[in-house]
Amino acid sequence: PDLLGLATVPVYTAPDTGRTLYAAVGSNALVAAQSQLVSGLPAARAEEDSLKSDVTGQSHQLTLQMSPAMYRINTQVNYELILSKEEQREIGRMCEKVPFVFSTALFHKEDIEAGSTDFDFGIGIEEPFARLLNVQESEKIRFHPSRLCLYMCVPSRSSQFLTYHVLQPAFDYMREHSLQLGGDVVTQIVAMCRPEEEYFNWHNVWIPVE
Repeated sequence: PDLLGLATVPVYTAPDTGRTLYAAVGSNALVAAQSQLVSGLPAARAEEDSLKSDVTGQSHQLTLQMSPAMYRINTQVNYELILSKEEQREIGRMCEKVPFVFSTALFHKEDIEAGSTDFDFGIGIEEPFARLLNVQESEKIRFHPSRLCLYMCVPSRSSQFLTYHVLQPAFDYMREHSLQLGGDVVTQIVAMCRPEEEYFNWHNVWIPVE
């Protein structure tokens, strides 16, 4: 639909200069920001059921939806780059698929349950594009099928370690409504900016539930 108008939303203020970065969004668009879980679980857990009755400029929508099937390869474990020649060649071939690839983090189910802050970071491509570009599962490239997930969007920043703790509001909600973690949590970076000396990312997050 055509934009009904534009509104400015503050997304970051530099503590040293006091300068604020604003994003311009359409007045008929939903703004993703810090989560506020306010509604009850729907009686039926059908695809696209909403876990939240509405959204405002200070909250974002949480939904039950099917995650996109994707292929991904790791480029680093925690903050250590993968340096083996074989893996670098595979990573290089995946990078050639730009603009269809994206950056992606993965939190293993067993690490979350053990309280470990380990994570993987890498490159992903959604299954329809992988099929088009002949990307196939291999020893290094793993396939992640579509699953019923709790979807949310969260920010991260380069000055803070990335851990599964950013998902705690969703985990609290899952516990309150008897939802169990059903597999590895996968993210997709959909936006990045550098207003000062720090990078900010926004992640689509799919948390498998059962």
